[in-house]
Amino acid sequence: MTPHRSIPACLLAAVAVVISASGFAGCGRTPPTPPSPTPTTVDNERLLELRNVALAYLEAERHPEATAAFDELLGLLPDEPMLHANRGLIALRLNDVDAARPYLERAAELAPDHPTIARFRAAAAVMIGDDTSARRVLEAAVAANPSALQARWELLETLRRTPDAPEVRVARVTHLDTLLDIAPTNVVLLLARARARFEAEDRDGALADLATLAPLIPATGQAADLLAATRAKATAGDLRGARSSVIALDNVLKPSPPWQRAIKALRGPPVPVADPLWDFLAHEIDEPQTPPGTRPLRYTADTPDGFPDTGLAAFTVLADVGPTPRIGTLSGDGVTVIDPSSSASAAFALPFGEDAVSLSSVDLDNDRRLDLIIVERNGRLHIAHPAPDGAAAGWRLASTTLLSDPPAPVRFVLPWDYEPDGDLDLLLGHVGRPATLLRNNGDGTFQTLTADAWVGGGTVPELTDAAVADWDEDGDVDLIGVTADDAAVLLDCERSGRFAAPVPLAADAVAVAAVDLDNDGWIDLAYRTRSGGVSVVRNDEGTAADPRPLAAATTSPGEENAHRSIIGADADNDGWIDLFVRAGGGVTLLRNRGADGFTPGDLPGGDVRAIAPTDLDADGDLDLVVQTTAGGLAAWTCEGTPSRGWQLVRLESILDGGQRNNAFAVGGTIELRAGRQYQKRVIDGPVVHFGLGDAPRADAIRVLWPNGVPQNIVLPAPNQLITEEQELKGSCPFLLAFDGERERFVTDLLWRSPVGMKINAQVVAPIGTTRDHVKIESHQLVARDGRYDLTITAALWETIFFDEITLLAVDHPDDILFHIDERFSRDLPPLELHTVDRLRAPRTAIDHRGRDVLEIVRDRDGRRLGDFARGPYQGVAEMHHVELDLGAWDEPTRVRLFASGWIMPTDTSINVALGQGTHPAPSGIAILVADGRGGWIEAIPDAGFPSGKLKTIVLELTGLFPTDDHRIRVRTNLEIYWDRLAVGLGARAAPTPRPLRRLKAELGRIGFPVMRRPERTTPEWPDYTSPTQTPRWRDLVGWYTRYGDVEELVARTDDRFVIMNAGDAIRLSFQTPPPPPPGWTRSFILTSDGWVKDGDLNTVDSRTVAPLPYHGMTAYPYPPEAAPPTLRPSHADWSTYHTRIVTPEGFRDRLRRAR
Repeated sequence: MTPHRSIPACLLAAVAVVISASGFAGCGRTPPTPPSPTPTTVDNERLLELRNVALAYLEAERHPEATAAFDELLGLLPDEPMLHANRGLIALRLNDVDAARPYLERAAELAPDHPTIARFRAAAAVMIGDDTSARRVLEAAVAANPSALQARWELLETLRRTPDAPEVRVARVTHLDTLLDIAPTNVVLLLARARARFEAEDRDGALADLATLAPLIPATGQAADLLAATRAKATAGDLRGARSSVIALDNVLKPSPPWQRAIKALRGPPVPVADPLWDFLAHEIDEPQTPPGTRPLRYTADTPDGFPDTGLAAFTVLADVGPTPRIGTLSGDGVTVIDPSSSASAAFALPFGEDAVSLSSVDLDNDRRLDLIIVERNGRLHIAHPAPDGAAAGWRLASTTLLSDPPAPVRFVLPWDYEPDGDLDLLLGHVGRPATLLRNNGDGTFQTLTADAWVGGGTVPELTDAAVADWDEDGDVDLIGVTADDAAVLLDCERSGRFAAPVPLAADAVAVAAVDLDNDGWIDLAYRTRSGGVSVVRNDEGTAADPRPLAAATTSPGEENAHRSIIGADADNDGWIDLFVRAGGGVTLLRNRGADGFTPGDLPGGDVRAIAPTDLDADGDLDLVVQTTAGGLAAWTCEGTPSRGWQLVRLESILDGGQRNNAFAVGGTIELRAGRQYQKRVIDGPVVHFGLGDAPRADAIRVLWPNGVPQNIVLPAPNQLITEEQELKGSCPFLLAFDGERERFVTDLLWRSPVGMKINAQVVAPIGTTRDHVKIESHQLVARDGRYDLTITAALWETIFFDEITLLAVDHPDDILFHIDERFSRDLPPLELHTVDRLRAPRTAIDHRGRDVLEIVRDRDGRRLGDFARGPYQGVAEMHHVELDLGAWDEPTRVRLFASGWIMPTDTSINVALGQGTHPAPSGIAILVADGRGGWIEAIPDAGFPSGKLKTIVLELTGLFPTDDHRIRVRTNLEIYWDRLAVGLGARAAPTPRPLRRLKAELGRIGFPVMRRPERTTPEWPDYTSPTQTPRWRDLVGWYTRYGDVEELVARTDDRFVIMNAGDAIRLSFQTPPPPPPGWTRSFILTSDGWVKDGDLNTVDSRTVAPLPYHGMTAYPYPPEAAPPTLRPSHADWSTYHTRIVTPEGFRDRLRRAR
């Protein structure tokens, strides 16, 4: 294989330089001969299905499956350039230029100078350092395609790397001017040309560019101030100062939506190497594209058996069990739960009878069964829980009411995990008083929150309706409400259970639906007006557009409860959200025609009080359950369009040892790709319905769970049950070491210094130390070519700050064993080499259930003790212990417990949940010793716990035993899995650690590993054999360290640190000293200093990299003036090192890219 460079960071992370080579045609391997082609007439549906499958696998970076699908297509269409190009792209993503080259050359032969194929070829050239060939290919492509924006931008980037010369400078100016002819309002291009014109002393031209720029950027704030300063300097003739101001303006604007939109237009989405070709180039394929909202659609009114025809006060749909939903009804006789598929019913009476006025369903206790909330006329709320088997006798009315003092009539009940801690809270809209938020404590109790506990300004308006959705796409769920004076308002989530004061979105609103009406991935606001009409506020990337009417009033609005009087659902399965609108006793269906607006659909007539779309007969169409004003219940059955496909998604969160999300993921989102179409839904119940339009199936689904963790499914089943994966979103950086064959995982680092992590609902954990020490065994780190190679990776939803990294070599006689204490505790254990001749297994080991577990804990062999019951929350289990008989020894002697294992951690949101109600608090390791009278003495109340994965802790037991009964109990309620528990007697002289000379410290891109956890007692560990490159997390926004040498930043502890993002790695090399003498072994200790800040929605300031940590801080966050000089923009590090901006757009837009 030809030696070549690994993919540069700008290609992997941002597709910045995709520039290719015409100079290597004919070199390299010949493409494999495709299978024999089939007859010329190939089934269109099969080609489209294979194309969509291949692209879905390619998007998911499942390269073997993508390769197989493209190869099958090449067997059918051997002369299709798109297929050859994408096969070459797969090889480039695997960093294999030799394999890519023949495919790309064949694609270029079949489609000469195609701009996207030219970009692929350019990427291959850049990877082998051949910028000259890359430039030739791109020059030919833009000459043939003058308006090819991305190819021309990449050509300009190539020219910027080319040594300066007069003709190069002219070419740069020419291409920049042409780019602005193509995209005259592109913010990135305008800034680039203004800077170039200031350098060329063209003041008037630069000022003209700034004039064009002004209306495209924020009118107030730092950017506006810098723009004004730049103009002032230019006007005064200070062109050098103006140029500097343009550079500063560019940096300030980089995180902003205008700048990000502009760079995406130039580079394409931030995917590995480049975005694939989506369409066949040489073959016309008949791809059905029926306009939305045009297929016939008809509803038929019916009254199924068991549906009451009078006396009904309210109803609710329960879709939690079985393929079809049940219907809960409320009347003066009580509650009846009807199964329309079998006409069976279960009923229970209510002691308050006729006073019950409304009914809703929500899983409040996270058992995956919907509970019923019954509201009395005076505002008291009651909860009814179902029996596990759903039997009638099993429905149980809770003994206490919610919000019993003071009562007030309730307009609506909205389930909502306002402080995403894994259970659903309740927002209540009242008549005549502000809305109430009931916090679910997760133990069957609720707490009424005062306004100042969750809303900025301390005022909550009276609300007549509300919905939840992530309006501004920043990863947290916002609240959209309708006030008593008919204003639709946004309460923006600021995380940690705090919301900004209401901001108006629209006037004349009485009911709202938060839905993506235009399939652009941004949740829009549809609302019913006081007059019964319908309007929409389009979400323009987080900014509310001016309201636009969709339908005029067609019925008298009446005075009925407005909640859920406008509902978004895909009535005709065409992949576009339609609107059901209830007003004045009637219902209107507005069918979404896409770019052509909305048109009325046909519905049965009649006076209607409430509606609920649901699939009553499991045929894929959404029917309507209708409550009439006469108190009857009816079903309007959708006759549907059988040729249209649909996708049902059922969600289940992990409840046993998890509870990071509410049971049905309410408040999260689901994105779906099917062929060319993208859709997004807010999860509001156990089942989420998508229409697929003309697509035969969904290609990909992404679930964004309420806690912000993504989960991707490629080619989902038609009725897919998606169970949450228990993947850690934060667990500190990983340490890999070269062991003579390859780099393997050793352990994780920096557990002791989480920034902004809460230890309960209010308190931020103090950072006792930023120092960390881990041992590396001799077999884990093997020298090669005179150096020891280590890699520290960031793979999780975290920003990592490394201030110092040092490797110590410890040479010691073979008959001496040593460990260091790798423990998280209130006080940092000193870096002591705990030496012994040998470790002795205990005589006996009995767990808390009385079972002999000695064989499990005798040796460090991967078998781990973990047979304890997990609690509802990750990281906290039942109280459990293991009792060890350590045997006899001669007194006096030093006695230490050496305990090797790992811990499954909690996280900030779990800590917030545990801090509410009456949950058992996490309890660190306690050591109990036998008291000689049949009892136990707590000798060490809180010894902490292992600081992460595969750690050994050392506990001093000397002098703790009151008798010669040397039994101890190691007790905790944390999820700690012990591998080996051993006793060390006596001590040997400790060898002296020697720091090794660091040869290299280089930050770069490594991508994301496959996380493996073969069984419950095994920690999740990273496998970097085939890393992926697409952004996995919603990255914290801010400035990170640029790729390259970072030796100066990790040399010493000085508040000058490397800032790492997920997918980054620091590659370290240390000089190998002379080998130890015969009979000696070399082990290692890695010491580091730094912090970890995760993206948990309850971590303080978790949306951004800033505020940056420093060693002297006494609180987090801290006042800006407290920052040390190294963290201020004027310090040289911010122009030399921390120059890489990271935003979450790549993660956000992963599925929504238009084909």
